[in-house]
Amino acid sequence: MSGPAGPSRFQPVIDRTHCPYARASTWPVSEPARDGLPVEDHLERALPRFRQALRQVAAGEADGFVLDLPARLGADVATLRTSSLTVLTWFAGRSTSPSHVTMAELEDPAWWFPFDGHRLFTVAFGP
Repeated sequence: MSGPAGPSRFQPVIDRTHCPYARASTWPVSEPARDGLPVEDHLERALPRFRQALRQVAAGEADGFVLDLPARLGADVATLRTSSLTVLTWFAGRSTSPSHVTMAELEDPAWWFPFDGHRLFTVAFGP
């Protein structure tokens, strides 16, 4: 990871929250999105930073990870829903214990995303 977590398109979400924990948290961020790249290229670029962020979280040095993707992937609720499944399916296939993600799991509030032996809580935001 190059330097501390910096401003990203996620920063306005943090700035507007009423949660004091969120404002004091540390969020490593993927490289900024590039509109012309296919989603798979963004994910491939983000995978090493994602794994590094998981190590930082396990060590108590970070609180999560922000994956910055092109705005088109969250243009509306239906697109965000489909994009979220695409992203988690891609990551699930690259886990040390590959798994399959279904839309039913993604929509289950009790579901946790399994990746490299971790159980992850995921949230998706559109522009």
